[in-house]
Amino acid sequence: MDWIMLARETKELKAVAHWIAKEHLLNHWRTYPICEKCGRLQASHAHHFDYAYPCVIIFVCRACHTRLHQLMAQVGISA
Repeated sequence: MDWIMLARETKELKAVAHWIAKEHLLNHWRTYPICEKCGRLQASHAHHFDYAYPCVIIFVCRACHTRLHQLMAQVGISA
């Protein structure tokens, strides 16, 4: 598969995953959930570990979301 097709597919997967996260948040919570990493209130970030699995989401605060991306970059996982 050439890189242009891969980029398009990745972009489409990401868009679908973001839409699912937004719909899940709007339909299941009236306020933001608690951070699944540190327990802080107002976990306003949805994190997908793999866009191929758009329903696998964790809700985290901004600080934990940043740390997750830093850890993923350290081990060579694209985020």
